[in-house]
Amino acid sequence: MSKKNIDGNFRFLTRAVHGGNEVDAETGAIRRPITMANSYELPYDPSDLNWSSADGQIYTRNGGANQRYLQEKLALLHNAPDCVALSSGVAALSGVFFTFLKSGDHVVMSNSTYIAAYRLINELFPDKFGVEKTLVDSSDPDSVRL
Repeated sequence: MSKKNIDGNFRFLTRAVHGGNEVDAETGAIRRPITMANSYELPYDPSDLNWSSADGQIYTRNGGANQRYLQEKLALLHNAPDCVALSSGVAALSGVFFTFLKSGDHVVMSNSTYIAAYRLINELFPDKFGVEKTLVDSSDPDSVRL
């Protein structure tokens, strides 16, 4: 989150304009700059690096300054403790499904859905991960009632 004193007590528009605007340590800019880099300097001995970590700046696929700033701003706007910004809907679906589903889980999903979500739940997850699924007509309230 932003280190400034812009928090959930301020109105949305104030948070939108001023939230997350830190002074850039390197340049002194009062707005965070866009970083036009896709890879970053590594330590002399990178053998201890976690190459999958999003904590440091290794490669933009793992995360970078622009993504981190966007996530901070979005979390601040929604009074959320954190946020994840992904590059596509399929990345978001995969992130949610791979984070929360495990073998033996059961997913109930609309039979009228985005094709990527359908293929993940209907084709990939049952065969590869043992996740069961039920597709329902979500326009019928009785089919989704618990």
